[in-house]
Amino acid sequence: MRHTDHRELHQSLILAGEVPDENGSFMSVVHETVVGVRAALTGISKKTLPAFVSGEENVVEEYNDALREASGDPNVTGILTRQKENLLAKIAEMRKVCA
Repeated sequence: MRHTDHRELHQSLILAGEVPDENGSFMSVVHETVVGVRAALTGISKKTLPAFVSGEENVVEEYNDALREASGDPNVTGILTRQKENLLAKIAEMRKVCA
């Protein structure tokens, strides 16, 4: 989902004449690496899933920040809103498994 969302946003920003930032958040990279290693070593379980949820909640905050900044472009705002809502639905699914 993340790769598809990234590609969609990247294309819409280019069409809007913007230059997308390819660096991303350093902490997102760290989180993905730590959670990925942990999942590879122990498998995804009820013990490791909360780390995924926490990381994805941080991504939701990044969406909120991006929505505040993109308020002038309805196309980008629509994409960001839809992607954020999809992510919130996935987070809710993961929380059910954790419970």
